[in-house]
Amino acid sequence: MLAEFLRWWGDQLGELIPASLRRRWQGRRNTVTVYLKGDRASFDGPAGTSSGVHDLPAEGRSAESPLLADFLDGLPSPPERLRLVLEADQYLRRDLSMPRAARPHLAEAVGYQLPKLTPFTTDQALYACGENADGATDGPLSAWLVVVPKAKISRALSLIAQNSPANPLRVERPPQPGEPLELSWRIAESGNTPKSRMRIAWLGLIAVWGGALALHLYHRHDASEQLERTLDGLRDEAAQVSALQDRVNITAARLDWLSHRKRAAQSTIALLDSLAQQLDDDTWLQRLQFDGKKEVTLLGISSTPSALVETLENSSTFEGVRIGAFTRDRRNQADRFNLTASIESPPSGAGQ
Repeated sequence: MLAEFLRWWGDQLGELIPASLRRRWQGRRNTVTVYLKGDRASFDGPAGTSSGVHDLPAEGRSAESPLLADFLDGLPSPPERLRLVLEADQYLRRDLSMPRAARPHLAEAVGYQLPKLTPFTTDQALYACGENADGATDGPLSAWLVVVPKAKISRALSLIAQNSPANPLRVERPPQPGEPLELSWRIAESGNTPKSRMRIAWLGLIAVWGGALALHLYHRHDASEQLERTLDGLRDEAAQVSALQDRVNITAARLDWLSHRKRAAQSTIALLDSLAQQLDDDTWLQRLQFDGKKEVTLLGISSTPSALVETLENSSTFEGVRIGAFTRDRRNQADRFNLTASIESPPSGAGQ
């Protein structure tokens, strides 16, 4: 019981260890590495053990495999961590421009925008994001995003009776072009049964009771002096309420001014939203270049390119649509297009 409590406490303290030392320490633990390539997966355990290559099961099909059962039974102890390695064609890497106000809650902001930024929702994909180290210190926030389809990972992990990790993923740095993506997370301990948790809870309760008893036996005048100092601090803070209220009012006025300025300009998110509403189901947008000011370039595939041009010309968002090239794609029975259009400035008072 005491050993379990100390192990849990050690894991909490381990989060304070620098990432480089933590990765070296975790590498010595009982880790199973999953290599995902196409529709096949292989599993490596500690000390060079390997399960071979296995086909991913179909959705809803049994994932039982005698070879994998022998592989898991041959491990010195139940796996404590999973390490997933994905080839470059198994994930999506993008650079984003986000409002700097989103920096404290970047993961939540990116997760909310995920259906607009990628073809997936947060239930269909696993994602990780972070701030680019070489980004500017003012203006929009430069961030990176890595997205992995969840279905194939779930099928691979089902072979060893494990589940996908939760969003957002913890990635130390974004992978470079062509570089594999490595993910690592700890498996919930199988020994963490209700009975074991109850023992740990009782141990924690005893520790709290002992601490309360020690505090009660402590010199009472010291506690009284501490409360008096706290009361003096509250009195000082109360005297600053009026000044803080004035600062709040000034900040609110500035935010209102910035909000009006923002609504008076065409934003990148508004542009993407406009495209999402105007492109039909027969058009696939593969690349979008936006200079952030007046011009956007669209590259993709469409079965009805002429209708696409007409739609953009009649849009209130675009003007001066210029056709770069139409190339027939026989494989998809559609046309590859390259269009350039100017962004029409919003009318005066728009968004008010």
